[in-house]
Amino acid sequence: MANKLRVYWPGDQLCHSCFYAAMRTHGICPLCGHDGVLPGRANHTDPRPVCLTCSGIPGNFTCRTCKQEGEIYRNGVCARCALRDDLCRILLHHPADSAAMETLIEVLCGVDRPESILTWKRSQKVLEMLGGITSGAIPLTHDGLTAAGRGKHIGHLRSILEHHGLLPPRDEHLARFEEWLSAKLGAVASPAVRAPIEQFATWHHLRRLRSESQPGQSSDGPKRSAKQEITETIKFLTWLENTHGRTAVDCTQHDVDEYLASGPTTRHLIRTFFVWAKSSRINTGVQIGFRQARTTPTITQEQRLAWLKELLTGNAESLPYRVAGVLVLLYAQPLTKIAALQSTVISQADGQTLIALGKQPIPVPEPFASQLNYHLRHRPNLRTTGGAVGTPWMFPSSRPGWHLDPQTIMHRLRWVGINTLGSRNTALKELVAQVPAPLVAEMLGYSDQVTQKHAADAGNTWAAYASTAPERSSVIPPRQQPQPVPHFAHADNGDQLTLDLTDDDIDDGAPPASPVQALLDALDGAADTVTQARAAVTAAEEELAQAVLHAYRSGFTWTRIAARLGISPQAAHQRWAARARNPAEHDRPGNAHDTQDP
Repeated sequence: MANKLRVYWPGDQLCHSCFYAAMRTHGICPLCGHDGVLPGRANHTDPRPVCLTCSGIPGNFTCRTCKQEGEIYRNGVCARCALRDDLCRILLHHPADSAAMETLIEVLCGVDRPESILTWKRSQKVLEMLGGITSGAIPLTHDGLTAAGRGKHIGHLRSILEHHGLLPPRDEHLARFEEWLSAKLGAVASPAVRAPIEQFATWHHLRRLRSESQPGQSSDGPKRSAKQEITETIKFLTWLENTHGRTAVDCTQHDVDEYLASGPTTRHLIRTFFVWAKSSRINTGVQIGFRQARTTPTITQEQRLAWLKELLTGNAESLPYRVAGVLVLLYAQPLTKIAALQSTVISQADGQTLIALGKQPIPVPEPFASQLNYHLRHRPNLRTTGGAVGTPWMFPSSRPGWHLDPQTIMHRLRWVGINTLGSRNTALKELVAQVPAPLVAEMLGYSDQVTQKHAADAGNTWAAYASTAPERSSVIPPRQQPQPVPHFAHADNGDQLTLDLTDDDIDDGAPPASPVQALLDALDGAADTVTQARAAVTAAEEELAQAVLHAYRSGFTWTRIAARLGISPQAAHQRWAARARNPAEHDRPGNAHDTQDP
């Protein structure tokens, strides 16, 4: 519809989008001095906007209600006056609270784009909600709107009321977590499972989320983590009761090890419950160690540079998501922080663009500086954020007063093919390879522990930066020293290569062996070496198995054994648990671990 012709004006043919923009151009006409709408041009050589009369545009574009020039929405009135008429008929029809309804009308009519509210109220659900507000069945409070149900229409009205101060701001993610927790606990049938879960969720997670909740900041990440830990703990306690007839109080270390070793790694999320149970004196005998990720997602530096080029010069996504992607790839920023950035983090000094991601603003290189400034001037969703009250967010949402959700940014970047976590890890690795880790932490808002870990993983420690740059480039760790290799030198004639050998390398008394015989001798020697190596490996594996079984029978858990071996508890359980249960069956001669190569 936007590309269809809307009007035929003298010398111009305008589509819906161009007509919409023209009728919202206001000012003083440079030709006649008229103060009003300036939709036309005097001629094709003069780009200045002029009034209706000077441009020769026919028709009446003055609202008969407010007498303002602009687009006529219906029956000779503008969109704002049409919206006011509609809302007065709905909200002032025998209202329970006239003052509150008049305030609500002023708020809804004060938005920058009244057309958006006109479209919003066409929904039958919206009309029913406004009718309930008018009659008093739905109080204009958070509890009242929550009791009215869930839906985008309620969320949009709640956001408008919060944005204009008619409702106190609240953490929407925290409120949804409280609703989810109530429903989750209600679905647990066993009192023995529900009681410890309710204590854990209330006194650990809910108390922490409430204490850390701040209006205007998202708690989506902590909320998701809390939901996962509560869900996994419910699964474990249900399994414990059904399998062993025990509860959280009399749970044993062997129960936990059996559960962790026989399922996916998400089961390790029950660790937080047992840490809380130990501090609460509910169960002090169970310990679960930290689970270390076996791999770290990364991308190559070539992929990182290619994505930076695409996001800076291509059109793979809309501008806000391209800017967010560059912040990930260039500055290793997490999406939760990017989504909550405010426009005040961007500043100008001495003709240079600065961005404050840590303690001090840092320069923004071109061409990202130009892209960032353009985005700041043309941020989307500014008109839907409500009237004269501006939005502070760098990435505004379509919901008034909200910023974009980090999950939305993540899904949009993943859709174009960007691995956000791998990109952030690679960016941070490259940064700590070029700049000392403490400085990276200070500039980008990271903790020293995180940057030092990435520096260590990249082989760059703080001590290495004390030396000069030429010395750093020549230093090779002892374990990475190159092994001696044959030296090849260019011959004087042609491009052939000759092998540079010393006299000690030549045995004059030995006749030259044929190439075929030399190959056969090498293969025989390699086969003997492989046989010997395999026998050594088999013996070593048996020695390791005996040590593991001895440790297990001495009271060590699979978790402690796995930690000593540097493997997961599942791998240790799968490899040796059957042999620990039936030693006679597995230790008899002829079994796989006792067989020798012929």
